[in-house]
Amino acid sequence: MGGIDNSSIAVKIKNIRERNSLSQEEFAQRLDIARPTISNWENGKTIPTSEQLIILSKTFSESIDSLLGTNVEMESWILPDTSALLKRPRLIEELVRRFDKVLVSETVISELNHIKDKSNHRMRQQAWVAMAGLESHLKKQDGKVEHVSDVSKKDLNDDRIIDMAAAQARAHPNATISLLSDDVYFSLQKKFTPNLKIISLCEYGSAPAEEGCSYDQVATQEFFAHIRAKRLDQAEKLLVKGIDVNKIDPNTGFTPLIQAIRNRDMQAIDFLLSLSNTDLNKMDVSKYEIPPVSHAVQLNSPEMVSKLIEGGCDFDLGSNGKNAGNTPLMIASWSGFKEIAEMLIKEGACLNQQDNNGYTPLIKACIKNHPEIVELLIRGTDKTIRSRERKTAEDYAFRHEKIKNLFLSEGQILGEIPLVEKI
Repeated sequence: MGGIDNSSIAVKIKNIRERNSLSQEEFAQRLDIARPTISNWENGKTIPTSEQLIILSKTFSESIDSLLGTNVEMESWILPDTSALLKRPRLIEELVRRFDKVLVSETVISELNHIKDKSNHRMRQQAWVAMAGLESHLKKQDGKVEHVSDVSKKDLNDDRIIDMAAAQARAHPNATISLLSDDVYFSLQKKFTPNLKIISLCEYGSAPAEEGCSYDQVATQEFFAHIRAKRLDQAEKLLVKGIDVNKIDPNTGFTPLIQAIRNRDMQAIDFLLSLSNTDLNKMDVSKYEIPPVSHAVQLNSPEMVSKLIEGGCDFDLGSNGKNAGNTPLMIASWSGFKEIAEMLIKEGACLNQQDNNGYTPLIKACIKNHPEIVELLIRGTDKTIRSRERKTAEDYAFRHEKIKNLFLSEGQILGEIPLVEKI
């Protein structure tokens, strides 16, 4: 802590102790440190470490600035984990807006590169979009995004990320650091230092908007109005004013992207997908609360679904409202949209996911009598899954001859039903 006046800190620490009517021994016990350390502080021989400053600050409600004699304000930093970036691959743009600094762990970059090269198509796409965003900001000279090396050699990647976050928190007492993860392992960890907290994507998403928001609210509303009216040239001009491209319109409950999808406006969709801060997964505010890709499926538009998948949307994201958990593949299966169902299956969409009724995509296709969809799903789906009515997909197919025959044929192929030898 070069440039810090030891004697000034010594006086302030002694004043805090005496103001609270504590002996050096009692003061040391409150801070959980040895009494000689207090003596050295008050004599100006040593000064508190970063972690000790934080404990001292919190225990006696004294700002670190006042202790150090500086005017440095507490900064807000964040460290996204791999799981958070895979769930929301364009998240980096929002983090850069909301936080003073974004720390990127060496381990996170390594994991993303591995997934980008080795995983299934969907995960590769998510990792590629996340890495592209990170690399773009790491090349900038503004220092908002910083690549930080690991400080431990532990076997688990998660432990290395946690150790790095804790080390950064100890080294920067004037920063509150949030480790953002969607992995339950992180939430189970102990608190390492007072200025480090571990938050989930859900907690991050429910946080209030940043203070001093620079969004032009009037221009933001005008932007949505232009998208709705298909005046793309006018909408583009408003970007320079600083608008929220993900703002929910209070009248329709749609984001600009969802509105463009409902308009089947391909130019507006391409434009919004080209913006780095467009949230591809933000749901509407309606009875069903569904994401943009589900709107595209409802409209039976393979082209729009394809654009959203290429952009890095989460195509396994279920709805939040009535009939919660309804995924894009479930919507396609219920509606009999074969081309979209084929596309989602090829991309690796989850076949065994269940909605609030316990229905899988296969169950939905059986209920609505779509044999062409059943044929796509039957081999990859766990056919023992039961709905809340305790019925399997086959139970729902009893009225439909074509679908019953598909189950019969599948059973014969798998050896579940012996073939009768022809005479």
